[in-house]
Formats: sequence, structure tokens, C-alpha cells
Amino acid sequence: MLASPGKRENIRADKLWSDHLGNIYTLTDNSLHKYNQNWELLSSYDWQANGRITSVDISDPLRIVVFSVHANQVVFLDQELSLLSDPFNIDVLNYHDVAVVCKASTGGFWMFNNIDKQLIHINHNGNEDIKSGTIDIYSGFPEIMYEYSGHIYLGYPKQGIVVFNNQAAYEKCLPLTFEIAFEWHKNNIIYLNNDKIFSYNIKLAKEDLIVSSLPDLKDFTLSGGVLYYISNQQVKQKLLKD
Repeated sequence: MLASPGKRENIRADKLWSDHLGNIYTLTDNSLHKYNQNWELLSSYDWQANGRITSVDISDPLRIVVFSVHANQVVFLDQELSLLSDPFNIDVLNYHDVAVVCKASTGGFWMFNNIDKQLIHINHNGNEDIKSGTIDIYSGFPEIMYEYSGHIYLGYPKQGIVVFNNQAAYEKCLPLTFEIAFEWHKNNIIYLNNDKIFSYNIKLAKEDLIVSSLPDLKDFTLSGGVLYYISNQQVKQKLLKD
């Protein structure tokens, strides 16, 4: 059942995510909020003192990864959005220009170093243990990164997605000209392009249009057949057909 419009339309957000348990997360004024499907607020995390939140990885809702490019720090949160440990300062590794960070299934996190254009794994002890070669397939730097099913996906908006294995070895490029964001759902990458939402099946190399027009869309997340999105700074939702 969709949440009542009264509850949902009172919610502002700058960014959106969802987890596989059906919870929705919003980033608003540098505060991360977690809601259930009825838009009841479950918990919040505020990182005002540590610099603006740049990215959030919800792929493991028991170990959420939050990154601030300004503070050059990573924090890990539990399902209550409470700190699992003190913030990890990337400066101690002498990396001072990191673009994006995501969780690593083997522990620790992955990060992209802008200076050397390398994908780097930092293990659970805070030490560097895997590093790619120079990544210069696309111009600029990636803005989105996920690990999914043993592969790391580096996203360059309006250019494409570069895929690596879990040893940081290059595998291939996916020429998906996404904008803003993309998400993984089973074997499908869901992404926005030209105010439309597409689904790309990674195994079949097949693309399908799932939403034809969403003007002024600023971010989105798909959960349980419902598309949640931000338009005019308000969270809205659309029930998708099977």
C-alpha cells in the first residue's frame, strides 16, 4: 500500500535511497533520515560537524557507508543510523582528493583517488590492500560507485559505467548515458536519462523504458514496485506497472 499523501508530501529531500528491506532514506540539509514504507520516521543521523555529506551507500542496511569529500572522512552506521565506529580519516593514508566511496563486501570500503585515477580498497584495518591501474577511459571523475555481486561499478554521468572485478581489474564499459544516479535491482541497472527512467538488464544487454516522463526530477530510488523521486524539493512517488 502506498503511503498517505499527507505524510509523504510533507517531506523535503536533496537525495534519496532505499534498501532491500523497503526502507527509504532521505538526505536533507546534511541530515540522513530513515523512514518505513508508511513514511514514519525511524531514525536520523546528523553529520553537520564533519562537513557536508557527499554520498551514502545503503546496499548493506546493517553497515551503511557515509562519505564527506569536504572532511575526507568515512563513517559506518548501523540499522539505527548510529555510529559503528569513529569516523575514518582518509588523510592518514595520504589521499587528499577522493571522488567517491562505497562499501566493500569483504570489509572496509572502496574509494576512487582523483589524483592518480585509481580504484583503491581499504580493508577493515584501515590499510590499503588492492589498487587498480590508471583509469582514464572517460574524462573527469566518477560521481557514483557501487559494489554489486562481486563487481565494482564506477559511474561517469552522461558518459558511461566502468566495471571492475573485486581485485580492481578492469572488465568492461557499459555505455549507459545516465544522469544524476543509477541503482542496482537484481540483474538490472535502473537509471535516469532525459527525464526518463530506464532499466538495463546486464545479462541480456537489453534496455527497457519504465517511466516515460518525469520533468524536474532531481533524484530517485526504486523500491517494491514504487518509484520514489524528488521534484521541487519534495518527495513524490509513482506506482509502476508489473
